[in-house]
Amino acid sequence: MTGHSQPSDPHRFSRWPDSLLLAVLLLPVLALPQRWGDRAAGVGAVLALVLVAASLPWPRPVRLLALPCLLLAPPVAWYAWRFGVMPGDELMLALRMSDGRSAVEFLADAARQWSTWAVLILEVLVALALKLRRPWPAASRWRQVGLLCGLAYLATGFLHDSFLRTRLPLHPWASPELVLRTYPVSLVQPLVLLATPRPVVAAIAPVRVKVDPAARHRPQTYVLVIGESARADRLGLNGYGRDTTPILGALPGVVSFPDVRSVSDCTHTAVPAMLTMSDAAGIARRPPDEGAPTLFDYFAAAGFFTAFVSMHEPALAEAIGIRADHARNLRYLNPGSPVRDDALLPELRRLLLVPQPRKFIVLQLIGSHFEYEQRYPADFDVFHGDGTPERDRSARYDNSLRYTDWILSRVIEALHGAEGEVVLAYASDHGENLYDDARQRYQHCGSVTHFDTRPATLFWAERLYRPQSWQTLAANRGRYIGQEMVGATLLDLAGVRVPGVVLPDSLAAPLVEREVRYVLDGGKLTGFARDGSLAP
Repeated sequence: MTGHSQPSDPHRFSRWPDSLLLAVLLLPVLALPQRWGDRAAGVGAVLALVLVAASLPWPRPVRLLALPCLLLAPPVAWYAWRFGVMPGDELMLALRMSDGRSAVEFLADAARQWSTWAVLILEVLVALALKLRRPWPAASRWRQVGLLCGLAYLATGFLHDSFLRTRLPLHPWASPELVLRTYPVSLVQPLVLLATPRPVVAAIAPVRVKVDPAARHRPQTYVLVIGESARADRLGLNGYGRDTTPILGALPGVVSFPDVRSVSDCTHTAVPAMLTMSDAAGIARRPPDEGAPTLFDYFAAAGFFTAFVSMHEPALAEAIGIRADHARNLRYLNPGSPVRDDALLPELRRLLLVPQPRKFIVLQLIGSHFEYEQRYPADFDVFHGDGTPERDRSARYDNSLRYTDWILSRVIEALHGAEGEVVLAYASDHGENLYDDARQRYQHCGSVTHFDTRPATLFWAERLYRPQSWQTLAANRGRYIGQEMVGATLLDLAGVRVPGVVLPDSLAAPLVEREVRYVLDGGKLTGFARDGSLAP
């Protein structure tokens, strides 16, 4: 019997390059230190993007864009493994601000990693050449199936974070934020940021400061976290019935102030007041178009690197008048849909890598802004109501506070590794109405009440060069204070003095307590006593 040889598959040896290319593209996701669930979601996002890209008829010039993505994958994977974040525009900022020797050492360290990947890169180049010369064809039906599978995977994340979330309880396999942070899509991020115009802020006269000699040459990292709609009386560490702060409540060194009055119950006035250290009367007197020095200006004049990263609307930064070395808004990651505050954590880790010994960083959270259930992941869904809208919203609000507790603990964890003196201040912009009395008011920014002007405020520090100031701050925790005092306290702890400018009292100094504190209430000022009773 005559034997017949089986016809060989002409594309048998053109399939291994595709597998090799995919493996290299997965390196950055696999190298990033994160939970396995998050790593699996990142791998899924890469596979979905590859399915979509492979199903479309790209011309040869577009296919050549795979080459830089391929070549950059090994160093990006090394950077992700070493620093715990994907490289973005902050890497360029760090290199620009480094002295020549430090920049050369960093680049040399990165270049040494290329030897580890030399053989792999050579194989990839061969694979890419083969792929470009003899592409692996696929039947149109398989291209359609791949396209549908990839789009379906990505769509679950987009729908989950959209206004349809409450109607379509889908598992978020890949959120828009995750896709934008996944290599090689993450390479687009610096280009987008470069194309984003910086906000135009009002000009101010140069500020003059004096720095304590003992603090001038010490490494210092000061972080101000601005919360959103977090009430002081809803924190577990302030005596609330639900344990909304299980981590901070057990953390040594946290000093919480339960009796704070905000300047306003609206973010667009409360946050500028906090950063300019203005009380309600000062905000009411200032013309809308008049610029005022902020904490960024004072810390910068004292030689600090300054940075502002926000989860809020970009227009808010313009209203504040941000003049910082680095200002970034993360809302663009998911336009028209809320983003949770964990997006700030990689940004903080990047900023802590900036080679400046003295840093002042402000992080603005989305916190407990309604709708509350969109502010925390499913594993923080701890508290539940009784089925009534009021109790259910109250429970979801408490869940958002529990998530903020976790966010702040991660910030503190990152600061543990910073050199020298580290100080964290957390101050919410205002409180929230949660059907607290017979008026049954809900949310904030309307007619001010005792409840929506009680912002959560706390401090934490390590390795202070003036420990006696911290002791004074802890002794003042029972005082009735104003929100504008938070910034003045940070300047005082950092040893920064502002001659000729009357600043609010510092919580790190002896206080003369006021019985009434005023809140901006539309066009008038409304005074509240500590217990919430209105001043005559």
